[in-house]
Amino acid sequence: MILRFINILPNIYWFFIEIDKKKIDNTNIIANRIQQFCKLKQINKLIRLDQDTSYWNKHNMYNAMIQQQIVEMESKKLTNYIIGKVAQIKNDYFNYNKTLIISNNYTDVAIILFIYLLEDLCNMNYKQSLISIQSKMTTKLIFQNKNTKLLLKKK
Repeated sequence: MILRFINILPNIYWFFIEIDKKKIDNTNIIANRIQQFCKLKQINKLIRLDQDTSYWNKHNMYNAMIQQQIVEMESKKLTNYIIGKVAQIKNDYFNYNKTLIISNNYTDVAIILFIYLLEDLCNMNYKQSLISIQSKMTTKLIFQNKNTKLLLKKK
């Protein structure tokens, strides 16, 4: 497991876990590294995408008849959440607060958030946002589920 800290914009950082072949699950190590990073960068705001959006992509647990309804509900809930977080991040950004956005190893929601944020804050379109995000990552930008692509197509 590789812990990644990426500077998305000045004072806005993203943390996620890149899974490798070694399965190491030590939450104490992860928590300590996050605390050290926050102290080093003097970060005073945390956004826990991993906890706040745990509902995303849970439709697979249901039968096919109701999956589409659940996907639509998840998408609407996620869109509203993202719009609220973009407003919060912008407010923090303009008030010189440093923010760390934590998504653990599930990066789809963070990518959606950054696309919305870059569109709002930097007037970038979808393609420009993806290029910007990819330029900061050491791994290939991959959407882990098809519903993420569907949600972004509606944008």
